[in-house]
Amino acid sequence: MMNNYKERINSLKEVIRQNNISLAIIPPSPNLRYLTGYNGHQDERFFGFFIPKDGEPFLIAPELAKPQTEIMPVSEKLFYKDGEDPYQIILSVLNDRELSSNKILVDNSLNASFLLPIQRIFIQSEFELADNILKELRICKDHEEIKALKDAGELTDKVLGEVLSQQNWIAKTERDLALSLEFKLRNCGMEGVSFAPIVACGSNGATPHHKCGDTTIKEGIPIVIDFGGVYHGYASDMTRTVVFGEPDEEVKKVYTIVKQANEEAKKIVRPGIEAEKIDIVARKVIEEAGYGENFIHRTGHGIGMETHEAPMIVEGNKRLLKPGMTFSIEPGIYLPGKFGVRLEDIVVVTKNGIDSINNYPKELIQPI
Repeated sequence: MMNNYKERINSLKEVIRQNNISLAIIPPSPNLRYLTGYNGHQDERFFGFFIPKDGEPFLIAPELAKPQTEIMPVSEKLFYKDGEDPYQIILSVLNDRELSSNKILVDNSLNASFLLPIQRIFIQSEFELADNILKELRICKDHEEIKALKDAGELTDKVLGEVLSQQNWIAKTERDLALSLEFKLRNCGMEGVSFAPIVACGSNGATPHHKCGDTTIKEGIPIVIDFGGVYHGYASDMTRTVVFGEPDEEVKKVYTIVKQANEEAKKIVRPGIEAEKIDIVARKVIEEAGYGENFIHRTGHGIGMETHEAPMIVEGNKRLLKPGMTFSIEPGIYLPGKFGVRLEDIVVVTKNGIDSINNYPKELIQPI
């Protein structure tokens, strides 16, 4: 994996040269983990990975972070103690190396409390956000990344099956079910959740990003369950809509439409088609069934080290799909005051179509 990190850093160096960028600054973030394997979090102390267009990268970090930086493929690591000024270290390195700083690329996650002092150092420099460049490096996953995503998906499938079958959920709350999902994710070896689990009962399901509360689970009432975890740095994300007991006919009808939209969208995925085509196909199924105005979000989003990243599966995105791109397909219908239905799968584009990263059955009716 260390060789992969070095290759990724070299790929970024090549891109910044091509774009006449003098220096890139990356703080603790998914981008830093992608480039170096470092998995720490930004706090009130400055931590920056500096990648010049010419010469070797270097790290400036607080001394207390030193053990965690051992994984990073960086030969020059400069640590400072609390009370010392990291910005003076930056100035010293730049002067010693006589580094150019005409245009500086900064990670989108760099806090203003760090960016503003850096801008005072590079007063003549032009600053540019790194997102557009780094998302291009990360958008197509390699074999190791796809394996991590598939492992995360398999664990998520397993967790949902175990949680739904472990007890009678009638009269339990949304929060009870969400906490059980989170516990199981961590207990099966995941680093944690990729986002706060969504468990939305009845009319709460008409809010796509509902926050779990004390609403109780009732027989015959649909529940939207959207959750995922992080495994070896890569996220999972799956949504299923279930009912304990027998739902009414409207719920069955809407569920069938959403399931068809999900399946039809997956059928057309292959290299060379525009990302928006997937959204158009899913949306057409729902519109023709008379629920177009109730499909209120894009059909999908990319996924990798972040739960939401490129490519976005939405009308207007003309990006051509390539093997290794991974994203969700998650059509939904939301009926305010009644219920919602969403079904989400993560897929990876292959040479001939797709592999599905999560495969938990789409079965509306669950035994009590």
